Amino acid sequence: MACRMTLARQVGAMGRTEEALALAEELVEVGTRVHGADSGIVFGGRFEIAVWTRWGGNPRRAVELWQELAADKVAIGDGEIADTLDNIEAALEEIGDPRRDADAVAWLDGLVERAFQEEALNGWGAMTLFTNLAWWVGGRMDGAGDHERAREIAEWALEVGRSVFGAGDAHVLAGEVILAHQLGRLGDPEAAVRRCARVAEDAARIYGETHLLTGFARSVLRRWSPQGSAG
Repeated sequence: MACRMTLARQVGAMGRTEEALALAEELVEVGTRVHGADSGIVFGGRFEIAVWTRWGGNPRRAVELWQELAADKVAIGDGEIADTLDNIEAALEEIGDPRRDADAVAWLDGLVERAFQEEALNGWGAMTLFTNLAWWVGGRMDGAGDHERAREIAEWALEVGRSVFGAGDAHVLAGEVILAHQLGRLGDPEAAVRRCARVAEDAARIYGETHLLTGFARSVLRRWSPQGSAG
């Protein structure tokens, strides 16, 4: 079945999105029958369905599919949803509809609340949910948002994350960048620059210059540097 997923990705990369979508749907159908709906291969197939739905020209439906996938994974205690949330964010940027952004924030807020009420997640999964919630509540990079609440969420997540994982953990460092961005949005670009510069240096030393975290820290650093576009 892993071969089918690889084939779907290769076919999709060649621009044959309908064929890739059909292969992913077949994978989910067979995988559900053989391994069960909560198996990793089925979750992977569902992710691919959303991917090729988006690239087939329907990002709104793709967002819905990724949201359903994330909710189902959290319900069984699977916290590996960072890629799903990242893809939802990318699709929302493509859609460019503030109403959909607001709906997505409310959805993620509800997912976090349910996860903790039901004690469905801990550790990495919880940190992923909270850092993403802070980022989305704050309007992501440049959108409108509740920056004060985002700052509070990020500070709480960092406090917990440092005590559980340590200051150099990638999730914790990502939370530092998110907090820095909210400080900038709240009128303190100097604090944002100081925090991001430190995180960028730590991320490059621990994870390398080409790591996504390093790039994220440097992008927010540029956003709030004097030569950037803050204002």
